[in-house]
Amino acid sequence: MSKHHGVAASRGLQEELWCDMPGELRRSMQTLGGPAGQADQRFARLFPNLKPLKATDKQLIDLSELMRERRPAAGKAIPAGFTFLGQFIDHDVTLDLTSSLEQQIDPAAVISVRTPVLELDSVYGRGPDDQPYMYDQKSHGKFLIGNACARPTNKLDFPRNHQGRALIGDHRNDENTIVAQLHLAFLRFHNAVLHLVEKGKTGCERCYDDDFEEAQRLVRWHYQWIVLHEFFDLTIDKAVLASLRADGRRFYLPQGKPFIPVEFAVAAYRFGHSQVRSRYDVNKLRLNVDLFQPPPTGLTSFSPIPPANRVDWSYFFKTSATRDPQIGRPIDTRLALELFDLPFIPAGQPSSLAARNLLRGRTFSLPAGETVACAMGVKPLPLAPAVKRVRLDATPLWFYVLWEANKHPERKLGKVGGRLVAEVLLGMAEEDCKSYLSVDPCWRPCLPRARKGDFRMADLIKLAS
Repeated sequence: MSKHHGVAASRGLQEELWCDMPGELRRSMQTLGGPAGQADQRFARLFPNLKPLKATDKQLIDLSELMRERRPAAGKAIPAGFTFLGQFIDHDVTLDLTSSLEQQIDPAAVISVRTPVLELDSVYGRGPDDQPYMYDQKSHGKFLIGNACARPTNKLDFPRNHQGRALIGDHRNDENTIVAQLHLAFLRFHNAVLHLVEKGKTGCERCYDDDFEEAQRLVRWHYQWIVLHEFFDLTIDKAVLASLRADGRRFYLPQGKPFIPVEFAVAAYRFGHSQVRSRYDVNKLRLNVDLFQPPPTGLTSFSPIPPANRVDWSYFFKTSATRDPQIGRPIDTRLALELFDLPFIPAGQPSSLAARNLLRGRTFSLPAGETVACAMGVKPLPLAPAVKRVRLDATPLWFYVLWEANKHPERKLGKVGGRLVAEVLLGMAEEDCKSYLSVDPCWRPCLPRARKGDFRMADLIKLAS
């Protein structure tokens, strides 16, 4: 990844000083908004001067109805685990608890509960000192694993209270079995790395004296590597990535204070909704299981996970030499049918995820996809047939990102959607003074599973096992 060398050097010095500080001083600076607290947690616009798309409720809802999957999708797609890794990344960087579908929204008034950097605060919460109920009292910095309230104890679940609520850093990571088990894998990954740190067997140069802080740094850096390499390469057009890596960012320029652009959060990064399948193979005994039905039949959660639903990750990532993982849906303009009838939606609101996404784009006054393309110097695509059918003369940005991927030969995010997603996630890492890109841009993964300086989700899963 390219860097502005002066900025990188100053951040490297800042992190060097940060690493040398006593732990108590570092923690007090974090509380007061020190190096870990430089992000602006308000939403903002990448293109503040572009006019919003003009569309009626009826046009947007009619367009959403044309997004129903008519048959199981064919075509190129990526392993199904990356659908849920994408959801996990989203929960790491943004959480909006305030906006609605009913009124126009000023992005500057919307505060994200998450910090817009790739630091896994959805996993670590506020740390063992401030949220000790997530950590093992007998082993400093180690996550608690297993539901002790279950009878018998389920060691393959989150720790939960007596009402079944997960004791984790982000409640959304308990919404379905697969993302819950992915979150659990990250807890186990941290514990494995902490063990290596304590034994002095990481194979990595040490920065922090405190074992927990050192393990946390290594987990974060290897996670950032996965996002900026494996996830990017599978999801985003290679020419877009080549341009970004050679020439740097052009549009996401937060000047030292990362923020969440509405064009990213409300439109471009919602591409993952089209990748969700209705049914998944979970393990050799649980095949073709409905994602949207409650347990034990299906995989929705916010409740204890039955032991039978333990995820065998070889069905989701390439962890086995003898089994290819199942694939997700391709990124296109269709969504699984179950996403058109979401449970737990307040009365009077649309229960279709497609409709909710399109309406939310309007409440945030997002510009049309064609307008954003022109602002980025990209020739706009011709109008999609579905857009013409509902008599829109321009395309909602979220639909445009999907339509662009639909036209891509490998079903990847293209010149608009790929650039928006890649610039924001890369920018979050480059603007974070504690990320590996700021501290040591030449760093390569170093944990025992890393091969030739690379590290993938399959390696993380194996270390976490």
